[in-house]
Amino acid sequence: MASYEDEFEQEELSREDARRRLVRQTRQSGVNSDPAFLEREKLKRRDRTRDAFVLFTLILVFFLFALFYFRSYGYAAYSLDTESTFGALSGTQVRELQHGNVIIGGDTITYMEKGTVIWTTSVDVKKPVIAVKGDFFSVYDTGGYQVYVCDTTGILCTLKLSRVIYGMDISESGVVAVVTESDDSAYISWFDRYGSRLPVEVKAVLGATGIPVHIAISPDSQKLMALYYSTQNGIGESRMVLYDFEKGRDEESYIIENDPSFYDSGTYLIDGKFLDNEHFVAVGTNLARFYSYDQKQAEVTETTMEYELPVRSVLFNNNRMILVETESDDNFCRVLDGNGEELTRFRIPAEYKLAAVNDESAAFLNASHLSVYNISGRKRYEGTLVDSPVSFAFSGKRSLLFNTGSLIEEITLK
Repeated sequence: MASYEDEFEQEELSREDARRRLVRQTRQSGVNSDPAFLEREKLKRRDRTRDAFVLFTLILVFFLFALFYFRSYGYAAYSLDTESTFGALSGTQVRELQHGNVIIGGDTITYMEKGTVIWTTSVDVKKPVIAVKGDFFSVYDTGGYQVYVCDTTGILCTLKLSRVIYGMDISESGVVAVVTESDDSAYISWFDRYGSRLPVEVKAVLGATGIPVHIAISPDSQKLMALYYSTQNGIGESRMVLYDFEKGRDEESYIIENDPSFYDSGTYLIDGKFLDNEHFVAVGTNLARFYSYDQKQAEVTETTMEYELPVRSVLFNNNRMILVETESDDNFCRVLDGNGEELTRFRIPAEYKLAAVNDESAAFLNASHLSVYNISGRKRYEGTLVDSPVSFAFSGKRSLLFNTGSLIEEITLK
């Protein structure tokens, strides 16, 4: 019979053997019931889940960035997709509206949408001058007395004036400002889209304020920028005048800003535009001045940008200005925002005769050679057309409408 000590020793051996078997089974199964071990495993699993989430988020952000990059920067070159001919539509000018195109000339006005002629009509216009804003446009004949105010449905009214027309602009709501001249004075008169004269008129004495060489209406139809040229003692000078017809109730109180300082820089104003309701720019021969208007305070601040190189063209696409500058055998596009800040700068073909822009792209045409870039400077297309257009314009984000003189053609880029 075994002694008590032998039984105790045997029991200890059994417990040790059981412990070893448990350890062996634990190692084989990968399970550990130790609380500290389990807590460490829990933290590891949480860290792995977090790392996987971070990696997924980074991949998603990269994918979205790549999608935006390819879409906005046009990394891949576009190619010609389709070409359509619409026949012998008469016209010397092609302009883009918000939802279509207008073709003017040859005594006709034609409006098209997506390759379909919506309406066409005969007008008494030999040398047309056109202003376009949104889906409204107005046309007058150089040296004429009539203005045709139109939209996508047809001619809304015909303004018949008693004085010769020298300038015009139209707003996004169809309000038209017309510059006429008589004897020693010039007049800027306002009309609504249906031809009713509005109770607003500016009179400029040619020997004092000067000749209005360019006007621009704000999108909300409340403000007018007028660029004047005058001579004092045989010396020419330019000035910019901002009128706010909402703030003022008579001709004197209309004037918010009168900037005659362009004489000091030796520049002459030639163009200008409202980039939005609060920002507008006056373009001169050797500088551009960007204005910001606080309508509540009736205060104007300005930023002057002198050109770095000779300027060949000035283009506008809604809220941006595009300068084409020439250096040696190269041309450069500078895209500027409403404050005059440079957004991008890129090289374009050295030679071009016609240019067109929309919200996304800029196109340059030299005879039959066409180059299309997006606003960030990536080339979308370059190729040679069958004919040499006399005018062209965008007809959509990736389509252009060309007037060859005898035919109207449209090309679409893939």
